[in-house]
Amino acid sequence: MSVYALMLFAAAFLTAKGVSTFERALGRVAYAVTIANALAYVVDVSPQSLFWVVAISAIVVVAMSPLHNEPITFFLCALMIGGSLLFPKHEALSASPERAWMWCLILFSLLFGLLLNTLYFMDRLGLYRTNQQLVELAYRDSLTLINNRRAFMLNLERAMVAEDEAALYFMLLDIDDFKSVNDQYGHAMGNQVLCAVAARIRAVVGDAACGRLGGEEFGVLLQGDRALAQRTAVHLNHSFLDLPIDYLWVTVSIGVAEFRHGMSAGQLMNEADQALYEVKRTGKNGYAFAA
Repeated sequence: MSVYALMLFAAAFLTAKGVSTFERALGRVAYAVTIANALAYVVDVSPQSLFWVVAISAIVVVAMSPLHNEPITFFLCALMIGGSLLFPKHEALSASPERAWMWCLILFSLLFGLLLNTLYFMDRLGLYRTNQQLVELAYRDSLTLINNRRAFMLNLERAMVAEDEAALYFMLLDIDDFKSVNDQYGHAMGNQVLCAVAARIRAVVGDAACGRLGGEEFGVLLQGDRALAQRTAVHLNHSFLDLPIDYLWVTVSIGVAEFRHGMSAGQLMNEADQALYEVKRTGKNGYAFAA
């Protein structure tokens, strides 16, 4: 029995936190097979050991079905249990006058366990998809489908503490005269403009972090030098001048601030906001760096 105790210890180690998915699956298989063989060892001295082995095989197969995350590992585990317990007794099983109901019990336990495991798998899959949707709702703007303020601020905080030699620039974009779009053309048109602006920002900045900060304000994070930030700002301004949104010509004003060590996120955003205000004051449709 000490061998089975060691096998259970190994199985428990494989199912502990911090191991890979494959190791977890291997641990669950080892655990179920060890339990089944340990129980079979106990009843081996019984004159009805064949009956007990068949019963143990069926019970363990059904009982361990919820432990597996997908039907494939469950099926493999069931085959290993059946092989390790029933194969040594296949001659006695074939010669038994009650072999018909024994085989029915074995087959039924496999099919019933597979059904239970499949139901658990579908339930876990549904829960996973629900969690993914909740994450999308928590970190993605539902209108423009880019990151919302919460997600953008997380990106900003990570970038501020990252040990990166490249400079970090925060760009604050504001749609010029957006209130007049809503007033003249309605909120539906305003929503289309917001979506189009978000898509155009994403197309220009590529893999750089961007997000909608609220209302008609958007943010972009750039890793690089001042020349890169300037080229990106110019490209953003020109992208709106070169192509209207539906039938409207929309422009944006951009304030750019460079992160300096010791600054807080609020200070960085405030500097970009001051630069944005300067662009608005001097005619809009342009960009300015914080002083």
